[in-house]
Amino acid sequence: IARAAIVLAADIAANSLMQVLDSRPQSGALPDSQGSTTEALNVAKFHICNLMKLARDATPLKTCFPVRAMVQPFAPICKSLKSCAASTLHGLSAEVGNRPADTVASAVQELTSKAIMLAIDRWAITFQGGSSETCDLPVLLKDDATAGILMTAVLAFLTTQGQWLAPNGTGTSPADMMLMHVLQAIEHRACAKGWHPSADDIELLAALCAVGAPGCRPKLLQWIVSRQSQMYFLAMRLHRTLPKWLGGAKAISWAQLLLEGFFMAEKKEPGREQSQAASCLAVFLSGCPPNNVASW
Repeated sequence: IARAAIVLAADIAANSLMQVLDSRPQSGALPDSQGSTTEALNVAKFHICNLMKLARDATPLKTCFPVRAMVQPFAPICKSLKSCAASTLHGLSAEVGNRPADTVASAVQELTSKAIMLAIDRWAITFQGGSSETCDLPVLLKDDATAGILMTAVLAFLTTQGQWLAPNGTGTSPADMMLMHVLQAIEHRACAKGWHPSADDIELLAALCAVGAPGCRPKLLQWIVSRQSQMYFLAMRLHRTLPKWLGGAKAISWAQLLLEGFFMAEKKEPGREQSQAASCLAVFLSGCPPNNVASW
């Protein structure tokens, strides 16, 4: 009954958010249309709150939380939000990260993110390795509609789960599994679909690299020397942000690791890999405090 209630509540909440987007006043609309949008938004907030309450109360579920059933109804919302962001850019209006400047669309995105974040949290709490719903996350990450917002939500969730991110993780915990699937999805979407992570995604990835989340640093080292330009550019962006998260001493240790790993391991003529590593190292050092990198 609890699962059925969650699925139904997710459908109702998603439909109410779509009604909010559909009720947005268009150019030349009458002033009264703003009132109908506000009313629709209030109704949507009520349904989102109801969904979140049901999800929280469903913690005692004996099986893995139905994250796929809760997230998929929001796929049309995510598609509409992408359209809002694109139209905002074409209109030469301001945009912050992946959030459209349209205040109504921003409110809808915030409510959608809250619902998806809670679904991830509940899934982690009720995680069971043998459950078929363990595979729901990679399926959702392959869906173009939900992948972007879900990826950001998972990364944000993982940064709050430091106690799960042991450097020698076995890969069996919910956090380890989430991170593994997200890193794979990042590579697939960047290389196969030309996707670019948002500024928020870069910050979250850099934070996870800084705390030594399992698999993050090895992936970053692979991306530095990748033949795929998209992964190399991603490594460059991460190295521009990493100094803020690593701090002085740890930042120098990472720079030393890059120097020894890519330039001192083998005596041969510098090639593409060394050139890419040198670029990442230069970008990284330029973001460190001057006093710490004066000798470099």
